[in-house]
Amino acid sequence: NFGYTGLLMFTVFLAMILWLYDSIVQDKDLVMATMIIAMPSLALCNGALLTNILSDGLWFIFAIAYVLPGKSVAGEV
Repeated sequence: NFGYTGLLMFTVFLAMILWLYDSIVQDKDLVMATMIIAMPSLALCNGALLTNILSDGLWFIFAIAYVLPGKSVAGEV
């Protein structure tokens, strides 16, 4: 709806969202972080960004990723 300006705005917005997710899961298990973002990323392929954030649970995935335990160190119990 916003033409070329909207294309640039939403590209930057998506880049910021992905950067935020990357910073949240930086010290988390890579396999788990990849698994929980897989479904919302498929929804992003077929829908709008704001719809994905509000209705498809992208914000919920961020909350889940935030509370995931960090990587455990070998030998630590």
